[in-house]
Amino acid sequence: MRLMTSVAVVVCLAACGLVALAGCRGAEQKPAQPQEQKAVQPQEQKPAQPQEKGPQPTEPKPTEKVTGENSVRALAVYPPQAGETWQIRLVGNVKIYCREGWEDSAQKLGAKLDAAIKSTLGRIAIVPQGTVEVTMRPMKLPEGVLPASVVSTDLVKKITTWPMAVSEVGPALFSVDSTYGKQNILSAFSNMCAMEMQLAHPGAKVPVWFASGMGLYLHSRLAADLAGGNADESRKLFSMDYSDKILERYRDKLLKWDFATSSEWAYSAGVAQMFVEIEKKYGAEAIKKIGEGFVKAEKFDRDSLVKIINDATGADLVEFLKKYEAPKYPQLGVGADEAYKGAGLRVAAVTPRSAAVKAGFMAGDIILKGGGKELKSVADLQALVKEKGLGGEVKFAVKRGDKEVELTAVLTEPVFNFPPDPEPPLPAPGKEEKPVS
Repeated sequence: MRLMTSVAVVVCLAACGLVALAGCRGAEQKPAQPQEQKAVQPQEQKPAQPQEKGPQPTEPKPTEKVTGENSVRALAVYPPQAGETWQIRLVGNVKIYCREGWEDSAQKLGAKLDAAIKSTLGRIAIVPQGTVEVTMRPMKLPEGVLPASVVSTDLVKKITTWPMAVSEVGPALFSVDSTYGKQNILSAFSNMCAMEMQLAHPGAKVPVWFASGMGLYLHSRLAADLAGGNADESRKLFSMDYSDKILERYRDKLLKWDFATSSEWAYSAGVAQMFVEIEKKYGAEAIKKIGEGFVKAEKFDRDSLVKIINDATGADLVEFLKKYEAPKYPQLGVGADEAYKGAGLRVAAVTPRSAAVKAGFMAGDIILKGGGKELKSVADLQALVKEKGLGGEVKFAVKRGDKEVELTAVLTEPVFNFPPDPEPPLPAPGKEEKPVS
């Protein structure tokens, strides 16, 4: 797994409050059965207003060609409004509000989200005790994707809310298995996890490195599950490109990181990779023991959390990190223009100091062939780079303006524009900070 520094989904995670992630006490519960379906009227905080009839979804026209990929195109806050009558679906720990006509879609979404929450939190032996409320609001969606909005969490009522917009042309176009359907599940899960960790230890200050790192680790595992083992699909849902390199570079600082910085997602990814490596070496059972240790914990300082990890693995975490070496892999160093629909791949940007720069690539170039093979997609280019390997030489046929030129690249390791070092936590009054190693 690697972490791309420009992946938009990470921004979504920040908006979802994934700095504190899931945890709760309790014995394993049997999956809850869907409850009786009723039309409900949300409580009004203001004097009652005349009931408004919002636009009802209609079936798409027979000639209209819209795929499931386009069925969910935006994320924003759409809570039930005063005067609106909604249908409600209850599935386990999930409550979904929807308009009439959307009941079946809501049921499918609720079932998939509930299963995702329980199976993913089960990786760290946690049984959810709260509820996530999802509001599905049909609306006319613009082209592109709206940014994620702030969602609310009520620890007293043990409820977290997640809004989602769905195409107003009708529930027939909604697909819980579309890319954005899955991303909505990931986002709702993130909010649920953040609430569950707080419910496990109300008022406790869990260090950012542990909470956020475990959060991204679980998020990446859920993305892989939703993708059904398809690596490309998993990467579209949630990319952790270069997280192994971040772990290698900052391994002596990550366990001290306790400040929210402009690059906190990068450090979270480094710690998430730490949990990935622990799972690789010591198995899924070690991750579950870490979760069990966290739920039972009474102290949350760095040494106490490291001890939980050491007890789970039977090894010394600091020594484990000292010996960690990230794998080496090749990169060309070009970014493709996704809007380009012509033959080949149009270069949108060239990474400074990369193999592409040394080969003479420029923004606007159209890569037609590589190694004598036609390149029709980014996947084709990635496969070629992987095939040639680190140090491999590749000849490219490139169209530049009206001319075709040949460029030769020697593949090198990726050039990393790492964020600055994380700020160390301030020591408590009268105490000196312990070094990590």
